[in-house]
Amino acid sequence: MSKIHKKTCLILRVNDYQDNKSIIKAISKHEGMIDFSVAGFKKYNSRMHGKIHKLQLIDGIFYEKSNSQLSLSSIENNISANQIQSLLEYQYQQKLCFIAEKFSDIQTCTLIINIFAQTHTLGIHQTIHIYLIKILSEHNLIEIAPNTHQANYFYINNDGILNNQMGSHKISLSTFKIIKFIQQNNITQSSRIKPTNKILSELETLFSTLLEVKFKLSINYRNLNNIFDCV
Repeated sequence: MSKIHKKTCLILRVNDYQDNKSIIKAISKHEGMIDFSVAGFKKYNSRMHGKIHKLQLIDGIFYEKSNSQLSLSSIENNISANQIQSLLEYQYQQKLCFIAEKFSDIQTCTLIINIFAQTHTLGIHQTIHIYLIKILSEHNLIEIAPNTHQANYFYINNDGILNNQMGSHKISLSTFKIIKFIQQNNITQSSRIKPTNKILSELETLFSTLLEVKFKLSINYRNLNNIFDCV
């Protein structure tokens, strides 16, 4: 007999599986990374047709088969990311999905869902800095060397520690101030910050560097597909 579950999850990827079925990759508040199927997704007369797409937060009713596979039965509530109206927004939506797929722990998945729920109307390109800094802070990855003083630039050394002296990458004082502000404030307050392209670039470099140094986790955006799709 199938078990019935209610789950809150954020859709990251929609993959065609069969003529009448798609496999969905998502993150869930209570299970971390999950996969589930949606029957009738591609049928025009199906109640599920067009109901699932990337970066959609849903409260769904699922049934679990005897082989532990999940299938989506219905959607009770949903919110979606802003409609893509520019290549910039598309690229940052791609980046967020790419980053989210790197984490399977419940802690990080819940954090990403909470940020999305509170900022989805603003556009991902306007809020990506919150995701980057909050994820790093959640895992205590932002370390500052002792005796570090305020300066025009801060360096990231080989151990991933911010300092005044040496490192292969650097961030500006403005970027450092934004990091501290977002660390010390909630998501709503953090969403008021509008970083420049230069600061966003420095934050992405910091994020990638710290994950690689401390988690051995590679973040390579060059693998992303830059062609618009309809999902």
